[in-house]
Amino acid sequence: MSARYAKGFTTLSTETTIDALPIAGSLPPWLTGTLLRNGPGKFELEDRDYNHWFDGLAMLHRFTISDGTVSYANRALHSQDYRDSIADGQVSMRGFATDPCMGLFGRLMAAFNPTITDNSNINVVRWADKFIALTESPLAVEFDPITLKTTAHRDFNDHVLRGSATTAHPHTHPHTGDTYNFAVHFGFPRSTYRIYRYDPAKDQRHLLAEVPVSNPAYIHSFGFTPNYAVIAAYPYTVNVPDLAFSGHAFIENYTWDAAGKTRFYVVSLADGSLVHTFEADPVFAFHHINTYEQNDEIIADLATYPDDRAVQGLYLDRIRSGNSPYIPAGDVHRYRLNLSDGTVQCHRVSDALLELPRVSDAHTARPYRYAYGISAESAEVGFPDRLVKIDMDTGEAQNWAADGCYPGEPVFVPSPASAAEDDGVLLSVVLDTNTEQSFMLVLNAADLTEMARATVPHHIPFGFHGQFYDDVQA
Repeated sequence: MSARYAKGFTTLSTETTIDALPIAGSLPPWLTGTLLRNGPGKFELEDRDYNHWFDGLAMLHRFTISDGTVSYANRALHSQDYRDSIADGQVSMRGFATDPCMGLFGRLMAAFNPTITDNSNINVVRWADKFIALTESPLAVEFDPITLKTTAHRDFNDHVLRGSATTAHPHTHPHTGDTYNFAVHFGFPRSTYRIYRYDPAKDQRHLLAEVPVSNPAYIHSFGFTPNYAVIAAYPYTVNVPDLAFSGHAFIENYTWDAAGKTRFYVVSLADGSLVHTFEADPVFAFHHINTYEQNDEIIADLATYPDDRAVQGLYLDRIRSGNSPYIPAGDVHRYRLNLSDGTVQCHRVSDALLELPRVSDAHTARPYRYAYGISAESAEVGFPDRLVKIDMDTGEAQNWAADGCYPGEPVFVPSPASAAEDDGVLLSVVLDTNTEQSFMLVLNAADLTEMARATVPHHIPFGFHGQFYDDVQA
């Protein structure tokens, strides 16, 4: 039997542009701009389904707010993976947990000439005047932010990223505006964790740091402060030759070590040196909530899980049925990394669960008080069914929830005259399973009271990340 929220894991075949969505409630008069969202839109090819939520073919969604109205558009991202898979009716490139059906000879050839997916279904960023959809490979896709048409295929597979997996969560330095990202370079007998700086104007990557490692961890994001990059490496690791020769999809080569350690590598942005390595109890995390410096400490806040079941639980057959072993909402843990004495302290900040975390952009890499995300009442209730605001000082949590509704990542938009950290609104795309339609939700970020809904005429599959741009208008 399918879970109530299973509609969020079904394909959306419709592509449309709508000039004005019906709105319930009132939009703040100052709210103007465009919310761009990314995530899977297609979960099967003819007779074969993709295995994992992370493998669905990418679809972009645009909500543009202007003069109290909301326009909408959605379009499949025409990556090379998408084009080949649609044309052939079968999986064309090895994905996160889905790989092409190959015979022995095909697997051996793929080991020496791997096909890297550009199915950029995780995030969107703006670099210079270009809008880019990102995934965890060195390949990315450029698109028009209004029409959502694919405009270029970006191959970042240069000397910095060749043979690497990168993240879809780059950081912008709060003082210089430079862009930094993390990558795992797979090698044998030695791999390296890499920090690199990207210059969008010149479209060049500059290697800043390399940290050698034998069996690299799966790392989805990293921490960042004005002076340091913080790599949290969990005991969910891979034996590199298996990536080439096992014949398994990417993540199926990774194994969890319950006796292992979580290691925090602190890297100087000034010279690329490894400042210190900290060890903590084994956890897994997709996302850093925020990271900042405080006196002699680095504060690293993560949404953590006790093991790899958060990855295993997102296989589509499990999560659609409601038999997933763990929902995607983690415990909020704060790690204090003391650079003076080398100690690490950890405590749970709140009883509330959190995933797809966001904070105010003005407080990224700086001290902050509020974190926002999706949440659930407990870790055994299926799929996150509410939005949460967590006071990181007190641990207190506020929630927004509605019957049959499943929200996505909340994006904070500050009011123009913002004085308080939470003076603004949260924007989230919500699936209403009662109507099998989705809507853009607008909440007052201060108290999570509902202000408005703009409803689309179809469901939007559960996605991952998005950004709001106040200067983008249709």
